[in-house]
Amino acid sequence: MAAKETFTVGDIKVYARGQFWHCSYWTPGGRQRQTLRTANQRAAERKAREIDDLVSRQAWDELEDLFEEKKKPMTFQQFVYHHFLPKYCDWSDSTRRGNAARIKILCVEWGSRPLSSITARDIKTYLKRREADGLSNASQNRYLAAMKAIYKAALAYGHCSENPAASVKTLREAQKVPDALTEQQVDALLKECSDEIRPAITVAVDTGLRKSELFGLTWADVDLNDGSITVAKSKTGEFRVVWLTDRAKAILVDLKAKLTGKKVIDVRVFPFADIRKSLDVAGERAGVGHVHMHQLRHTYATRLRDKGVPLDRIKELLGHKTMAMVLRYAKARPEQTREAVAALNG
Repeated sequence: MAAKETFTVGDIKVYARGQFWHCSYWTPGGRQRQTLRTANQRAAERKAREIDDLVSRQAWDELEDLFEEKKKPMTFQQFVYHHFLPKYCDWSDSTRRGNAARIKILCVEWGSRPLSSITARDIKTYLKRREADGLSNASQNRYLAAMKAIYKAALAYGHCSENPAASVKTLREAQKVPDALTEQQVDALLKECSDEIRPAITVAVDTGLRKSELFGLTWADVDLNDGSITVAKSKTGEFRVVWLTDRAKAILVDLKAKLTGKKVIDVRVFPFADIRKSLDVAGERAGVGHVHMHQLRHTYATRLRDKGVPLDRIKELLGHKTMAMVLRYAKARPEQTREAVAALNG
């Protein structure tokens, strides 16, 4: 940081001095000078905009409270519940729900400690202790990911000067082999499904939609003329188009025909609360055993690979960000690897 860098935000002068950015501005009591307690210029700009807004509104009490709060070390829990979750967190709804219990546990551990006092060693020691209590590598990584997100936001918005979680490495996770169903098992499962859930299960097998995507699907997302489904709110937050098989399209055409005369644009295609029990019963009757919705996504990916669909296309259809995730879902079946080696026989 240059020693004499300065800039203005509205009526607020911002300048660098020592480790941090500082600001000066006028109030009825005269010129005020305050430290912004951040070495990050963008964070300093954001704080200066906040101050300028208060000054322009002559909100002197709020301005005083702002700096009184900054004089006291912010605790981990204060930042999480008063800043991170309501203002800075960009997690999807499902990720928020999944992390809710972890956040509570982390706040029990570090809630009263100043945010800036927690170190990388503290985090490593905590995870080691949880490991000794039987916490798996995958679960440790979920806690670490939450800490990384919290401190990334704290650093970006000037609430701390470093991210202690950034240097803590994630652990290698035991890879879970997707238990994809064979074509024969899929046929047997669909045969045993009740008339109520068979359409949803068939579309799941033929599109690979996540459970949340399938049951959040509305008719506005379905283009029967084009034979496609638009997934606008995916787990990864990215837009994608999934093409329908003839079987899936026929099912959706039939379902929509039964809604003639109704305004269906915002109507959910599959308005179920929970089909886990019904799916489980169908799986037992079909001789497949316990079946879960995510297993159908594995099955879709593996069926595509069985048909020789390139992995990059499978990646797009599943909405995955990395090829590693595709390989976890779209496993080569034993017969494929056997045929690959047989090719060496000439």
